[in-house]
Amino acid sequence: MRWVVVGLAALATSVEAQWVEVPGEGWVDLTVYYIDTREHFDFDGEVRDFFADGHAVSTSAFLTVAAGILPGVDGWLQVPYHRLQFDDASGDRVRSGIGDTNVYLRIRPLHYPG
Repeated sequence: MRWVVVGLAALATSVEAQWVEVPGEGWVDLTVYYIDTREHFDFDGEVRDFFADGHAVSTSAFLTVAAGILPGVDGWLQVPYHRLQFDDASGDRVRSGIGDTNVYLRIRPLHYPG
């Protein structure tokens, strides 16, 4: 049974599921995540309230741009912006800024040899 699953996975990966962008074409995506909570998971995986009436609010936005560079080659750029806020009995703390930027260069390996 295990080899059947491995074989199906190999077949699935040989199917071209995502294409490389054509030179001069591409797309832009903006994704936003928001969470507002007064709970967290402890070391045992149990849900607990934050200590001292804590309250966390996190907002993240990811701007992703993809563009074709050459035939069979495209590039992606992803820039995240985060705003993290935590309030409790000792005060309010807010931090915001750009996170780790990701750059990808994708190549369709069988494009040039045919």
